[in-house]
Amino acid sequence: MEVIYLERGKGKTTELIKMCYEENKKPNNLTYILCFSKDNAINTFKLSKDLKIDIPFPLTWNEFKHMKIGYSGYIENLIIDDAEFILEEAIGYNFNILGLSLTKSSEEE
Repeated sequence: MEVIYLERGKGKTTELIKMCYEENKKPNNLTYILCFSKDNAINTFKLSKDLKIDIPFPLTWNEFKHMKIGYSGYIENLIIDDAEFILEEAIGYNFNILGLSLTKSSEEE
């Protein structure tokens, strides 16, 4: 897992769009950006078009959590934008400290 940690407005979503594009160039790979809201998904997609980078339309957290199991099987990877909002929604609590264990993917080993 890679973590892109930048202040708001400093290019995090741009970096995630570029990463999504690169992941989708790999054979048999379908990678989506997962956004907290529909507005975020629309803005992310518009930004990708402004950058002339072709990515699938991002999924929203609401779409993803209600997705049928069969459909989710087509997704190989997710790139999560604004993960803190999704995590707060998923657990139902606000938090101000988050611990992560960074591990290498099987491709990196």
